[in-house]
Amino acid sequence: FAYSKGITSSREIQWQCEHNIIFKALSCDSVPHFTSIASFVSSYPDAIESIFEQVLMVCDQEGLLGNELFAIDGCKMPSNASKEHSGTFKELEQKQAKIRKKIRHCIKEHKKLDGRKPAERERKQRLAQATDTLKQHFEKIDKFLKTQAPRMGQGKTPKEVKSNITDNESAKMTTSKGTIQGYNGVAAVDKKHQIIVEAQAFGEGQEYHTLKPMLDGLTAHY
Repeated sequence: FAYSKGITSSREIQWQCEHNIIFKALSCDSVPHFTSIASFVSSYPDAIESIFEQVLMVCDQEGLLGNELFAIDGCKMPSNASKEHSGTFKELEQKQAKIRKKIRHCIKEHKKLDGRKPAERERKQRLAQATDTLKQHFEKIDKFLKTQAPRMGQGKTPKEVKSNITDNESAKMTTSKGTIQGYNGVAAVDKKHQIIVEAQAFGEGQEYHTLKPMLDGLTAHY
């Protein structure tokens, strides 16, 4: 029901269960915690997709689908991934080299402080913590470069596009509010009553290559 109202955040669904009378009725006034809602959605994707298909079948039985004309459009949505962790393999290698340089500097400074008075202990601890953080970042990039292949674009002459260490299926894309790391959400809508009959998310800012998979999805549902 939340999805039908454009609400896709677990926190927002919890808030609605606390304040919206329809949500209160549907949840039997239980107010599930947002972590429970998120866990439910991630645990049963096939069952949820099956419900959507059943909804479309009911819409068809009720004569709400014209089945003659579909409109396809998209909107860009942010993902839970950092833009700073994006780059081509060459850019990530350069970032890795800078981190290696910073780690060496921290270790060098740490050694200098080892021979000084106890008053320098706090600075030593900060340096040690900074070194550990840099090492973790370095190892994360190193593991990604060793286990992943460069991402290639969808153009006629494919060239490398920026990868992302935390969510490599997402992409950097420009929106009216600036650049985001996220997905291009594309929906197909039946003309008769504006009912969504297919929706997918693509890790590409451009939409020209999304038509075929959207049509394939429509065919599969029908």
